[in-house]
Amino acid sequence: MFQLDFEEFLVANRFGTDAIAVLREKFHRKESLGEEQHRKVMDLFRRYLLVGGMPDTVNEYLFSHNIVKVREVQESIRMMYGDDASKYEQDNGCNLLIRRIDDYSNLSILPIEVKSDKDYAIHSALNNLLSVKDYHLLSGLVLSNNRKVTTRDKVTYIPIYYVMFLDSTGQNKEDIFF
Repeated sequence: MFQLDFEEFLVANRFGTDAIAVLREKFHRKESLGEEQHRKVMDLFRRYLLVGGMPDTVNEYLFSHNIVKVREVQESIRMMYGDDASKYEQDNGCNLLIRRIDDYSNLSILPIEVKSDKDYAIHSALNNLLSVKDYHLLSGLVLSNNRKVTTRDKVTYIPIYYVMFLDSTGQNKEDIFF
C-alpha cells in the first residue's frame, strides 16, 4: 500500500481529472492559474499537508472532515510503523544503507527553494548555488504561495501545488537520490 500523492488526493476530493489535465498543461507552459482557481488548489494543497496521503487518513478525512479524527488515525499509523521498523532492525541487525555517489559529471540536479511569505523572490542561497560554475546547474525553482508563474534569470517561480508535476522523466531510477 502506498500513500496518495497530491494529484490522487485531488481526485479523491472530486477535483476532476480534466481540471488536473489543465493544471498540468499550464505547468508545462509555465502559465499562472486564475485567482479563483489558485485559491481552490491552494486550499486543497493545505488540506493535503494536514491530512497527508496515507489511504486511511484520506478516507477518514473524506468521511468526517474532522482533523482531530484524522490526527488519531495518523498517530495509530505512526505507532504501527515504529513497531514494525524496530522489529526489522532487531531481526536483521540492519542499519540504514546509504548509497555513495561517485560519478558527479552525470548527476543532474534541480535545486528547489520553498518560500512561504511575500519575500519569495529573495533567495540568496539559491542564487549562490546557481552561480557556482563547477556545479553545472542549468536552473532552479522557487515554490511559493504566489499564484503567478514567472522566470527571472535561471530561476522559475511556481505555485507550490505544481510540485505534483515535477518528475524524473528521462532519468534512470538508479540515478535519483533523495
